[in-house]
Amino acid sequence: MRRIKPIYIVIFVVCFAMGVANSLNSRKASSSTVLPTPQTTLVAIPQIPPKGWTRLEGNGVALQLPDTYMGGNMEDFSAEIIKLADTELPQAKSLFQEAFQNPEKFVLLAFDTKSSPGFLTNVNTVKTRFSSERYPLADIMQGAIKQYPDYIKIVQSDLVKINDIEVIRFVETMDMKSRTSKSLQYIRIDDNNDAWVTNYSTTPDEFDKRLPSFEQSYQSFELLPASK
Repeated sequence: MRRIKPIYIVIFVVCFAMGVANSLNSRKASSSTVLPTPQTTLVAIPQIPPKGWTRLEGNGVALQLPDTYMGGNMEDFSAEIIKLADTELPQAKSLFQEAFQNPEKFVLLAFDTKSSPGFLTNVNTVKTRFSSERYPLADIMQGAIKQYPDYIKIVQSDLVKINDIEVIRFVETMDMKSRTSKSLQYIRIDDNNDAWVTNYSTTPDEFDKRLPSFEQSYQSFELLPASK
């Protein structure tokens, strides 16, 4: 069975960001309101994960995940993960090879070593930019919804507060004919107007079971000092 490779996700996110930017710019003269850059909001995230969890650092970002996950910064553990994939998890090899080739897009990538056969449950964070201007999140969310291709169906779309910071939250399904996945996605816009898109993907059958851990993980999302 064919697996959706992360490079497709990268291409989609980049094109998606360009589409959102075009949508926002086309609305600039009408309903969208450009906002001033906010003051930095610092939220203390406990760096010691709960029992059975681990903290993984990527390029400018960190997340806590169940300790069955492996990953982080592509440049720091490439040799280790390729060796592991060669010997124990061959289905992970192409996933990480694509990410190694695009480290500037994938700031964090991790997978669950206890994934079901045929699909590698994973989390990835991609850093991109929707616009040089700062817009209300509601406008960004609506602009994003309009850019999704037909093979992605948005099940839920909300603005939620995570640790007192408002973010966009999507639940979506992706149907690529030979492969279907279901994802929880968060979009956070930082003070530099960069968008950090974090996506938790698994099979539709496992999504409801894994959703609580996905949501708990994102509660620990932190931008590291150099990236703020």
